[in-house]
Amino acid sequence: MEPWARAHGKRPWSSLGETSVRAHTPVGKRAAQSGGKASVIGLRREDKNKWERRAPLAPRHVDELVKQGLKVVVQPCTRRVFTDVEYLDAGAEIKEDLSECSTILAVKEVPPELLLPGRTWCFFSHTIKAQPSGMPLLDAALQKKVRLLDYECITGTGARGGPRLVAFGAFAGYAGAIDFLRGLGERFLSLGYSTPLLHIGSAFMYPTLEEAKRAVSLAGEAIRKHGLPKALCPFTAVFTGTGNVSQGALEIFKLLPHELVSPSTLPQLCEKADSGLMQREDCHKLYLSIATAEHMVKRRDGGAFDKEGYYCQPENYQPTFQDAVLPYATVILNGMYWDARFPKLFTRDDLHRHVEGGRDKLLGVCDITCDADGSVPTRQFASIEQPFHILNAMTGQLSDCLDDPGVLFHAVDHLPSELPRESSEHFGDCLVPFLPYLAEELAPMEPGSTDQLAGSAKMPMPIRGAIIAEGGALTREYRYIQQLRDVRQGKVVAAEDESAAELPAAPSCCTLELTGHLFDSRLINKVADLCEQGRARMHILLLDVGRSVRDESFLSVMVMAHSDKILDAVTHKIQVRGRLIPCHMFSTTALINTLATLVVG
Repeated sequence: MEPWARAHGKRPWSSLGETSVRAHTPVGKRAAQSGGKASVIGLRREDKNKWERRAPLAPRHVDELVKQGLKVVVQPCTRRVFTDVEYLDAGAEIKEDLSECSTILAVKEVPPELLLPGRTWCFFSHTIKAQPSGMPLLDAALQKKVRLLDYECITGTGARGGPRLVAFGAFAGYAGAIDFLRGLGERFLSLGYSTPLLHIGSAFMYPTLEEAKRAVSLAGEAIRKHGLPKALCPFTAVFTGTGNVSQGALEIFKLLPHELVSPSTLPQLCEKADSGLMQREDCHKLYLSIATAEHMVKRRDGGAFDKEGYYCQPENYQPTFQDAVLPYATVILNGMYWDARFPKLFTRDDLHRHVEGGRDKLLGVCDITCDADGSVPTRQFASIEQPFHILNAMTGQLSDCLDDPGVLFHAVDHLPSELPRESSEHFGDCLVPFLPYLAEELAPMEPGSTDQLAGSAKMPMPIRGAIIAEGGALTREYRYIQQLRDVRQGKVVAAEDESAAELPAAPSCCTLELTGHLFDSRLINKVADLCEQGRARMHILLLDVGRSVRDESFLSVMVMAHSDKILDAVTHKIQVRGRLIPCHMFSTTALINTLATLVVG
């Protein structure tokens, strides 16, 4: 062993166990072993796709944990943005076998057969909506008595719907804007114009975010000096929303020479150009505009816009963005939250109408939200390898050829992976404070441990609320997952209250239909709680779970009680709760008693 390795208690580089590359060598799989030692944390190698180069912890986080007396074992990986040697230098042990680890971290889902039993596993599991694709993984976690923790559920209060502590919105905004500028450079060239944007690459092409920003800044210097083609000016970029996603995208565009303007001034800018009054300086900068809800809708009765009123009762408002902003935007970067309660920003029909009317200024849309047919007419997600397509507003056809007529669309749904170094640093900053608590406590072999720790200082609320399963059972906050699975399998599901199940068939009943982000808001749990508290029963009739974090879910439930008075009281409380949480209002339909009897029986 080399002197430096002995002095620092580290294994030499030559002992890392890496072998020569073999094109047809399968990835090895080790037999799972139960057990694990307290205070030993494992870092799993990511293998979902070739672009996933992130890690839950960066080397500096490992160094911090080791100094706190924890041991960190890292699976070797030649694709990860941080090298094995960097982790080794930080004090980690590099080896394939993670069996001694009590807590194992990953970013993406873990293949069910690779889950080591009896451990605490942390990753994005995609199971909290009972997604069919995630159920084999959940079954394996239950069968192997894994304590399963989902990053998506880590919130400041520990309750679903609270502010998430692990979010990559800003990084999605950074990567989306950088990629979009690259696409605009190529698209403008196809239209016959060479611009400085042509020298910007996709985010993943740069070793760091700072290097990518430098490339954008250099393009900005060229625009400031030489300007943009007059045919592209005034270049107006509209950003929707003010959240982390939009702020990240705006930060990138601000590296170019720019002027911030209100959306209400965009028509004047365009009229100035149409009248031949545009000045030379108008071609040496971009006009950036932030559109919020007041620029997107107006009250149907002509009254003043009220933000709180709009979010509570969006049906009282009608859309205006498609005519007030869309015709005057060169590009739109969409990063705002949206669900089906709210009007769309614009549709393909709006594009078609404006193109027919000669108002076809829009050249590109960067849909960082990646909502399929959501607030903007994104019909197809792109990939990191092929990030752009063209939408022909006249025919509705999509094309991967940037030479074809239409509007450039960019919509990649895993943008943060293009900035793996910074994303990993951010990820680790969020996780490190909680890891000593997780690592010192072995995963329980019996269910209920986390529920019993409600008053314990050992398990912080943000972590306790993110534990989906342990000891072979779902935790209390996530037992609804089994109910949803039963519905998918055609089973009749009753409320959790066992005493209610013993009651005779209820003479009064109704159905409630809920549409929205039912799981993020935990509305589905609250409906069950309100039924239980009001001595009513709830049966799920139909469930359609959104396929992604951004998609809405639909739930139809039957609520039954012994009298109309009890039923009215319970449904009123549910409807009040629904108005406070982002979801559609409920439609209530009375049902005949025989139907209730059939469902119960």
